[in-house]
Amino acid sequence: MEVFVGQPLFKPGDLVKHPLRPEWGDGEVRQVALTKYNGKEGQRLVIVFKNHGKVTINTAVVQLNAKDKANNDMKSAQSADWLSDIEAQQGNRQNNLTGLPESITDPFTDIITRVERTLGDYKYTDQNPRSLLDWAMRQTGMDDPLSQYTRHDLEEAFKRYVYLRYKHLLELVRTVKRSNKRPLLEALLTKTLPNGAANDLRKAISA
Repeated sequence: MEVFVGQPLFKPGDLVKHPLRPEWGDGEVRQVALTKYNGKEGQRLVIVFKNHGKVTINTAVVQLNAKDKANNDMKSAQSADWLSDIEAQQGNRQNNLTGLPESITDPFTDIITRVERTLGDYKYTDQNPRSLLDWAMRQTGMDDPLSQYTRHDLEEAFKRYVYLRYKHLLELVRTVKRSNKRPLLEALLTKTLPNGAANDLRKAISA
């Protein structure tokens, strides 16, 4: 792997770790684009982390740690059997459903806009079968997610997605509060917000 502006040049399929978020676990690079930030060259990566979902990261801002994918692949090949292959496929399918969309995670988008979009994402609910299906269609890009997933699969994945979405909202709110912009958050509470978004925002502001 080449060295690029002080750190590796990543490509799709590479495994990484976030040095400031070890709890996110391993991440797999899904999309790569060259970019600049404050005159510094880097890469804009879309990464799916095992314990956090999909995130967009600029390597000119955050220096990721590369994992030795070749070594991991060798170990996996040595221990793989039909059951582990099935589990891996299920894990990839689950990541497709639970990954947070770039529209709410893009670090190049104003943070208040990201908060607003995250709150708007609460329009999806598992209390309405049509809404759950719309969410699955958005997540997978499929016209008929039920052709590959059972309704139970979607319901279980949505619960995980809701958890990750709130953790993301909490992180955004904490960042806004550190910037002394709490009034902007409180102003959002005066708006009509969908499906428990207001309660989660109040909880995040108070945390």
